[in-house]
Amino acid sequence: MITLKEQITHAAELLCTGKVVAFPTETVYGLGADATNEVAVKKIFQLKGRPTYNPLIIHVDNVSQVSEYVTITPRTRIAEQFERLLPLWPGPLTVVFPEKKSTISSAASAGLPSVGIRIPSHPLAQALLQQTNRPIAAPSANISEYVSATTAQHVRDCFGDAVYVLDGGPSTVGIESTIIQLSEDGPATVLRPGFITREALENHLMEELSTRTEHKATHQVMTSPGQLKKHYSPNTPLYMFEKAEAVSLVEQTLGRRIGMITISDGLEFDSAHIMTVPLSQSRDQNDYAKNLYAAIRTLDKAGLELIFIEKPTNGPLREALLDRLNRATHQDTERPVYASRRDESIPKSL
Repeated sequence: MITLKEQITHAAELLCTGKVVAFPTETVYGLGADATNEVAVKKIFQLKGRPTYNPLIIHVDNVSQVSEYVTITPRTRIAEQFERLLPLWPGPLTVVFPEKKSTISSAASAGLPSVGIRIPSHPLAQALLQQTNRPIAAPSANISEYVSATTAQHVRDCFGDAVYVLDGGPSTVGIESTIIQLSEDGPATVLRPGFITREALENHLMEELSTRTEHKATHQVMTSPGQLKKHYSPNTPLYMFEKAEAVSLVEQTLGRRIGMITISDGLEFDSAHIMTVPLSQSRDQNDYAKNLYAAIRTLDKAGLELIFIEKPTNGPLREALLDRLNRATHQDTERPVYASRRDESIPKSL
């Protein structure tokens, strides 16, 4: 049997020869390629069906490597902001710097001068980065717009044998990294909320963060991943609900096979047409995040007509969770909205 060390070595060899490899991080699994190899990076976009205007995150294994790939001028506002964020690395944080160096593939940054850098804390990701000794460009390891992968099997479900998968077990965080953009002109901006909260970032930066302007264009270069209106989305139509509306919701959907993703005690349904997956019986938002994508994927494969997910309550991860769910529940004009026979107006968020 091939050892884990041998698997890491094999994955590193593949990356160094221009291949694409899936690997675990603490957030979700990444679909990686050598960030200095333009041809290899373009393979990521082809495999995922990802639009080329959507940039990738560059992963490195330590802080000293950051200055190899981005320009940080000493005694500037950005240098000061960066220094204050260092205690959060390694971890689920991506920092967007305004000026990348030419060693990073233009395709990886979607042609932009800026680039996002992350130092993952997962031991296998660290080992892979150290063995390749080069930056790895990696978005989430899933088909574009589909639910992110938090296990090796999730990756295989999307790509089969087309991609070598380094199996590191289930992701411990479960949602993508927080993305923050640094600026010489003013406060930093959260481009994508995540496990590292706005409050934590403001405490480290000792300033209030600026508010992100929602990206409205559909075919325009974006500053960072996570800006698409439709994202993290199952094939089965997904809707949010609140606990008080659960009984009425079930009554409205009689005769249809539905899935219910819950976090509250007492939300158990004795009905053959309902498939229930609890995320956390204690309303723990860490459990909600960790189990979210796996629960959606489970129900998406179950041949259901509708999936309903209980809306996260107030808590430290509520902003990040709602960001993911608002994009996962986005309905476009090509995708039919299935309502119940009794009520043809079930909204996106109940």
